Order: sequence, then C-alpha cells, then structure tokens
Amino acid sequence: MTPSFAIKRNRTRPSRVVLQSEMNVVDAKDLHEALIALRDAQADVRVDCRAAENVHGAIQQLLSIACRSWPGGPQRFGWTNVPPELQWQLPGDDCGAAASKS
Repeated sequence: MTPSFAIKRNRTRPSRVVLQSEMNVVDAKDLHEALIALRDAQADVRVDCRAAENVHGAIQQLLSIACRSWPGGPQRFGWTNVPPELQWQLPGDDCGAAASKS
C-alpha cells in the first residue's frame, strides 16, 4: 500500500505535510507520529492538499487538533493548496489559512 502523505522537511521555510490521494483511517497513526515529530522539532508546518482527493473523519480530527494545539498557533500551522471540494472537510477560521491556494 502506498503512503497517503509525504513529509517534506525544510529548515528555512515551513515544512510541508503533503496529502496524497485518499486519506483514510489507516493513515491516522502514521500521520499522528509524523506530526508529533514535527512538533517536537518546533517546525512550522503547512499541510498541502493539492493532491488530496478525500480526507477521512479521523484524519480531519487529527489535523483539527494539531491546528488548534500547535505551538505558535495558526502562524506556525496551516493549510495550502486546498481545492474547493476539500474546504468543507478541513478546519476553517480557527486554523488560519484553510482556504489558501498559494
């Protein structure tokens, strides 16, 4: 089974969590561990949704909790490249740039 997300670490810009294809409950444990490692490294994170097709409820909850509890808040954790069909699946204003397309 191919991974449904990739981590792209960067020291000078926010690291990216790139969602790929369909994110389902099977991916939640691995994504949770990756987010903890990024948080422990005090990384700024942007979740890139360009290639995502669907985000399962467990993944939505995990990303929502990460967004609300990330050290530094929405300035250090947010979304990028969110297609219109996924905007309703991800946390909104409490996470900063949920509708960002940059």
